[in-house]
Amino acid sequence: MIPWSMRAVNVLKPAPYAKVMSALSSLIIRSQDSINQLAGATGAAHLITRNGGLHVYRSEAAFKAKLQALPYWEKHGISVKILNGADARALEPALADNVIGGLYFPESGRCSDPKELGLHYFRYLLQNGAQFLQSAFLGVETDLNSILQVVLPGQRLSAAKVVMATGHSTDRLLQRHGFKSALVAERGYHLMMSEPGVSLSRPVVFGEAYFAATPMDKGLRFAGTAEFCRPDAPPNMQRSHMLQQLAKQYIPGLTAAPGQPWMGVRPSLPDGLPAIGKVASQPGLFYAFGHAHNGLTTSAITAQCVSSLIDGREPPIDIKPFDYNRFSHSAN
Repeated sequence: MIPWSMRAVNVLKPAPYAKVMSALSSLIIRSQDSINQLAGATGAAHLITRNGGLHVYRSEAAFKAKLQALPYWEKHGISVKILNGADARALEPALADNVIGGLYFPESGRCSDPKELGLHYFRYLLQNGAQFLQSAFLGVETDLNSILQVVLPGQRLSAAKVVMATGHSTDRLLQRHGFKSALVAERGYHLMMSEPGVSLSRPVVFGEAYFAATPMDKGLRFAGTAEFCRPDAPPNMQRSHMLQQLAKQYIPGLTAAPGQPWMGVRPSLPDGLPAIGKVASQPGLFYAFGHAHNGLTTSAITAQCVSSLIDGREPPIDIKPFDYNRFSHSAN
């Protein structure tokens, strides 16, 4: 974690931060249109809505600190409106009276059921000729004729092109192809409230505690915590349950009934950018992983970038900042 942490701190310096913001913005500002296209093509348009996102604050200090990011957002074309407490409550009446202000992102969207979105993609692929094979994935090698071999337990599958998009484990697999490890497991917890007792119409980020409440088809989901540890360590579900009490400071009408906890492993890189590219030493081998907190948000634009690489076309954005070799001079 020490090399990772040193890199993460270095990104906070003005010049590296500006570069990271520019690269990440190139993904984010295209993410909504890209996911709308993909959802529409697969019959999942009803799962995507675009009625904005809200950040709210209870303290002047936290609110003013966040306002310092406004120049970066404006520079990169991200629309933001500054709200007072009454304006924030007009958008979301469930908010507490002690909310003093907020930031409204009118172009933000959300997915009301990520699992169902994935299943729509899955069914679409099967209907259009894809084959699904459930198996442990051991890596990618080449045979004596330099043909790619997907290695599975007890068998090998020959392939002209292979995309490794296996989340946290992609890092380990790429080390076999000369890459230095720069990834950590940033575990995230959420709490799903099937009957929350209140309603929200858009995602709301609670500024001081910095986690979010998102209305879903099956209830209200609280998420946003980070836990750096081994990916296979036992989960601490108290991290999920504590979100309920923290949320009541912002939405006092929230029920006291327990919610359903969940934990997942985010693959996180120290500069906050994903890894998208191709393995130069192995033609036909590509990768896409490390999206941390922006996985679903940037999934479709990432798919467009990878598709372009596979077809030999120019990607829709400059993907050089996402080359995993940017960490090649230091191992974690």
